[in-house]
Amino acid sequence: MIKKLIFIILLAGLTLPALSFAQQDLIKYVNTLQGTDSNYGLSYGSTYPTVGVMDKLYNATEKGFPGDEDQGQMSSWYVISALGLYSVCPGTDEYVIGSPVFRKASITLEDGKRFIIDAKKNSKENVYIQSAKLNGKPLSKNFIRYKDIAAGGVLGFVMGPAPAKHRGTAEDDRPFSVSETLSKK
Repeated sequence: MIKKLIFIILLAGLTLPALSFAQQDLIKYVNTLQGTDSNYGLSYGSTYPTVGVMDKLYNATEKGFPGDEDQGQMSSWYVISALGLYSVCPGTDEYVIGSPVFRKASITLEDGKRFIIDAKKNSKENVYIQSAKLNGKPLSKNFIRYKDIAAGGVLGFVMGPAPAKHRGTAEDDRPFSVSETLSKK
């Protein structure tokens, strides 16, 4: 009963005295980024905060699910983010590449094809992509498209402990941006 009550209180977005100050700060940070409408795109701009949110706030305990569930939206965000992907801009077919939680994950598609995400050297310390390949070909872009997933194949990463500042820096490597589109008008 007490676990259920704690879970309900957490879902309501209230802070419990049992949470450490670090957890309370992280919850405030996430709530600021996600808000009650769960605006996850804001937290996806940086690998470290996203990995921290996923590691600290989502787990298999009574404290392992932050804030308001929003009819599955938070769970969906976690699943896609754990794969190292995120659909930042609804209405586009782009999935921005982030930091996968798993060393290897396989998605079985409706037609039986598989899309595999293989993150070599992935660990709690190695959260930054050093290099990427899509179906064996070097990938410099910071996103993939829906058709890449739907076709099946392998998205491969080599992970490391520091950002690869040389990777994905060309203008063509950036995903669609509404703010950039508006600023060009």
